[in-house]
Amino acid sequence: LTSFVLSCFFYLVLFFCSPFIANIYNNQELVSVIRIMGISLIISSIKNIQHAYVSREMQFKKFFYSTMFGTVISAVVGIAMAINNYGVWALVAQTLTKSVVDMLVLSITIDLKIQIIFSKKSFKRLFPYGFKLMITNFLGNLFNQFKNFIIGTKYTSTDLAYSTKGEQIPNVVVSNINSSIESVLFSSISKLNNNLDVMKMAVRKALKITTFIIMPLMFGVVACAQNIVEVLYTNKWKEIIPYLQILSFQNAFSIIGSMNLQVINARGRSDISLKLEFIKKPIFLIFILFGMKFGPFYIVLANVLYSFVGSTINAIPNKKLLNYSIKEQIIDITPNLFSSIIMLLVVMLIGNILSINKIFVLLIQIILGGLIYLGIQRLLNNESLYFIINYVKVFLNNYILRKKKNN
Repeated sequence: LTSFVLSCFFYLVLFFCSPFIANIYNNQELVSVIRIMGISLIISSIKNIQHAYVSREMQFKKFFYSTMFGTVISAVVGIAMAINNYGVWALVAQTLTKSVVDMLVLSITIDLKIQIIFSKKSFKRLFPYGFKLMITNFLGNLFNQFKNFIIGTKYTSTDLAYSTKGEQIPNVVVSNINSSIESVLFSSISKLNNNLDVMKMAVRKALKITTFIIMPLMFGVVACAQNIVEVLYTNKWKEIIPYLQILSFQNAFSIIGSMNLQVINARGRSDISLKLEFIKKPIFLIFILFGMKFGPFYIVLANVLYSFVGSTINAIPNKKLLNYSIKEQIIDITPNLFSSIIMLLVVMLIGNILSINKIFVLLIQIILGGLIYLGIQRLLNNESLYFIINYVKVFLNNYILRKKKNN
């Protein structure tokens, strides 16, 4: 009940503040956009309860299904509306569709009946932890959008479009992978709270596997950025290429900071997470104010540089909480980083040498990039590679067995 009431309260605040926000951007269409988009707050209050249940019961396959169906169906809706010239409403529809589909799939697949009741006992037990976590997330999201607010108000809507379009691809890729892994990690660490050695092993494994997947994807986007933009968006959007590249670099490393925060919160120390926000945000403002002197691209660049600083700060408490230092974390991700850099250089060289159709060049870059990355990891004898190979084998074997039983 508390979650639902808070989401309704914040939606009402957003609803009545929408005209003021629209005036800031000098765009009255934003009033309707904000009010419709804000409905996702209320939907999320229900969806978050479902996610908490799935995490507690370790039913992550159902979480995967909801995320997959939500992402695919919302992408189809968004692309279809964009093709039919619905403009910004395509993004609104895509966001709301994903939230609704996620919630409906989980409603069907999990055995959970949500009741809107208030428990004073649960409120007293959970509020101190949850309130600090809520403030932490609120500050994080608020300052994450501050960059776009500055660009939209100080510069032109075109500059803002380049920035938001440039972060679209890396955000979609990383957020879906990251959210799935973090849900598993949070639940696992919470259950291992009394065994620091086993917990540290779990976190190290999660960091290695996540960076094994995300780093080559993001470095690949950097290498193929020009061809990706020309194939997906045409030459009219070539100005977003530098934005796409630096934001992909940011997303390649952002997992380290977010994973360290997950560990802190899973240890029940949301107070530390909140303190870190008050340390990081003044630094963020200094970086952004410095970037404003040079232009919109440098505001985004300043935000990227800040994210590296923020990730380092997030890692500091885990030296004490988990005996997992920044140095150890860097050592753990080095094989994935090294392989991704070599792959990046080769793929960029291929893009510069070949002068055939852009679609074919992009396909060649993707295929060769994947082979080069996996080949280097094989030479390094990286344990993450073998873990994923074994996981895929088990998954396929189980799938074949289920098929045989059904037949």
